[in-house]
Amino acid sequence: RKGAEFQVGDAHGTIDKEGLKVEHPAGDDAKIVGTLGQNKDTKHIDMNVDHVQGDTTLGAKIHADPKGLGSDHGADIHGKTKVGEGTGDAKLGYERQGDKPYAVGEVGYKDKDKDARLKGKYGGADDLDVSLGGSKKIDDTRYRANLGYGVKDGADTVRGGVGLTTDKGVSADLKGRYTDGDNYQADLTGSKKLGDGESVYGGLGYGEKDGTGTLTGKLGHRDKDSHSLLSGQYTDNNNYGLNLSHDQKHGDHLKTQSKLGYTMSGGEGALSGSLRGQYDSDDFVASGGLGAQMDGQGLSYNADASVTGTLSPGSAYLEGFGGVKGGGDLNEPTYHMGGGLVLTPHEKLAMTVSGAIDQNGGFDTRLQFDVFKKKVENARGISNRKKESAVQIFMGYRQGMGGDVMNDQYGAGRYNHDEGQAYVGIGFKF
Repeated sequence: RKGAEFQVGDAHGTIDKEGLKVEHPAGDDAKIVGTLGQNKDTKHIDMNVDHVQGDTTLGAKIHADPKGLGSDHGADIHGKTKVGEGTGDAKLGYERQGDKPYAVGEVGYKDKDKDARLKGKYGGADDLDVSLGGSKKIDDTRYRANLGYGVKDGADTVRGGVGLTTDKGVSADLKGRYTDGDNYQADLTGSKKLGDGESVYGGLGYGEKDGTGTLTGKLGHRDKDSHSLLSGQYTDNNNYGLNLSHDQKHGDHLKTQSKLGYTMSGGEGALSGSLRGQYDSDDFVASGGLGAQMDGQGLSYNADASVTGTLSPGSAYLEGFGGVKGGGDLNEPTYHMGGGLVLTPHEKLAMTVSGAIDQNGGFDTRLQFDVFKKKVENARGISNRKKESAVQIFMGYRQGMGGDVMNDQYGAGRYNHDEGQAYVGIGFKF
């Protein structure tokens, strides 16, 4: 959370990777708190202003999708205060999702032994949702329950669930939803902690969609170094599947993921498998994968790899990447390969010169500038540029080759413009 602090009169503020926060005294041990930043869950830009005095907060918030005008947005007034041994809160607001406006609201209460919340969303008589849920701790077990009702596209759906979690690490939940006799779902899940990050879990479910029923099941095991999962579904003798996956850490730097599955769809079967690996260190990052599938069109396969190595720590890096696909409905194998030089004149700025070619001699070249959300000082940070970059600006020239390869490697940008074979793009994440 390294950042900058500032003082303007009586106001004190901070700017860091979480955003902007300003506090100003409001007398009688009260203060005004304003924040501006990106919500980690919704990815929306939130602007919030609260009046805080003791245990009571009253405020307002507006938020918007950073994609721009016309995208999802909303506003609300909210508050919370101490109620008995716990805290009560309430919110009333407006949301726009796509071209649909909604009135939204909720009220809740929480203390160390129990909690409850009532939520509602109204977009008209044919588009609404209301839910009530809560939990209570009794001895060494917390019991929970919820019930909801919604209307969407003219269909009424009732949903609900009950569950429990014990202090000994046992958890179980039963939940379901019902629209009509041809559309419903019921699921039973459970888990047991075995100690030191180790647990087992499983579940069974059955549901119908438009009168077609499907039985599902899963059984898994995880610990601090591995995760194994067996899952399957069965609709009829012509539609079913079984899948097995395993993720494994091998020491501090290497991890692998493997999958094996068989599916039958419309009477046509397919056997598939894949193996991926990643080596991750400060000076060198490498990843690669192999995949294959056998179905009615024969054997198809794919492979890819990428590496990022350090030329000069903190200032220069080399990258390489490539991939191949073949078999199946492809007449000839397709492949691409490429690489780049990355210079980092500042810990939050990178300049990349890169290029790629494909099996037909097509090529794509790109010059890209990345401004990172936080300090990037090694190969690991460079290899994660699509996650770590706050702003991307790039320009390039391609001939006989689409943009998917470079976009997958370096980021596609949010706003793009092509002028013949030349292109430019800008992307940002707050």
